[in-house]
Amino acid sequence: MKFGPVPIDEAEGAVLAHATEAGERRFRKAHRLSADDLSVLKAAGISEVVAAVLAPDDLGEDAAAERIAAGMSHRNVEA
Repeated sequence: MKFGPVPIDEAEGAVLAHATEAGERRFRKAHRLSADDLSVLKAAGISEVVAAVLAPDDLGEDAAAERIAAGMSHRNVEA
């Protein structure tokens, strides 16, 4: 995983480190950026964001949580 400033043109799929405002739009911390989001950010004059970019072999937060939960499951434990 890379964490830090990411140029807007390379930020699709990145996860925002901080809440970010772009005109009337506000993106929450931990929002995964889509192509449409990047258009909004560019239109607002934002050229880079601070974000986390997962490497192809990195595991996302949700998938990691599922693996941990599966590893902790036991016949006497209910979710």
